[in-house]
Amino acid sequence: MSLFAFKGLIAVIIALVTVITGLASLRFIHRYQHLLSLGDAFADGIFLGAAAFHLFPDAIESFPAGFSTLTSYLLAILLVISGFFLLFVLERTIIHREKERHELTNEHTCKASAWMLIGILSVHAFIAGAALGISDTLRTVSILLIAILAHKGFESFALMMGLHRNLKQDVQVKNILWAFTFVTPLGIILAAFIESFLHTQAADIITGLFSAFAAGSFLYIGTLHGGHNHFHAPRDPTKRYEKIIATLLGIAAMGIVAIWA
Repeated sequence: MSLFAFKGLIAVIIALVTVITGLASLRFIHRYQHLLSLGDAFADGIFLGAAAFHLFPDAIESFPAGFSTLTSYLLAILLVISGFFLLFVLERTIIHREKERHELTNEHTCKASAWMLIGILSVHAFIAGAALGISDTLRTVSILLIAILAHKGFESFALMMGLHRNLKQDVQVKNILWAFTFVTPLGIILAAFIESFLHTQAADIITGLFSAFAAGSFLYIGTLHGGHNHFHAPRDPTKRYEKIIATLLGIAAMGIVAIWA
C-alpha cells in the first residue's frame, strides 16, 4: 500500500472513530466523567509528547541543508510560537466577545459558548489532519496517527458534552457531530494532495514548516486549552494530581515511542 493510500485509509478510520465516540458520548454523558477526564489528560500528554519528540525534531530535519543549525532552530521556534499564538488569540478573542454578550439572554449566551467550542476544536482538528497529510514518511504518519486517535475520542466527548449542555437539542448536536467528523479527514486529504504534487525539496520544506506550526497548536491544546482545565478545575487536590500524572504518562509514552521509532 502506498503512503498516499495509507493516508486515505487513516482519514476513514479517524472519521469512524470521531462519529462512534461522539454518538456514544451522548449515552454516557453523565457517567464515568472522572475516568474520561483522566483519559483526556493522558491524551493531552500524548499531544505534548508528539510536539516535543516528533513534530519539532522532524521540522528541523526537513529544512534545507543550506540552513545553518541556528537558522533552522530559530525558524522552527518561530513557527511553533505562531501555531501556539494562533489558537491562543482565537480562543481568547471568542471568550472576550462572549463575555461582552452577558447582557443577552441565556439562550444566546449558550449558543455563543457552543459555537466557540466548535470553532476551537475544528481549527485544531484541521491542523492536526493537515500535519499528518503533509508528512512524507511512514514513521511520522504513524506517530501522528497515534496522537490523533488517542485524543479524538476524548475530543468528541468534550464536543458532545459542551453542545449537549448549551444547545440541548439532540438532532442539532448530531448534525454538528457529522460535520465535525470530516474536519480532520479533510485536512489529511488536502495536505496529502499538496504533498504528492510537490517536488521533493519543496515538499520537505513545506513539511518542515507545517510540522513546526502544528507542534505549536499541539502544545496549546495540551496546556492552556486542555491542560489548564485538567490542572485547575478539580477542587479535590487528589484528582488534580491524578490528572497531572496521567498527562506525564502520556508524555513519557511518546518519549518511549521516539526512542524505539
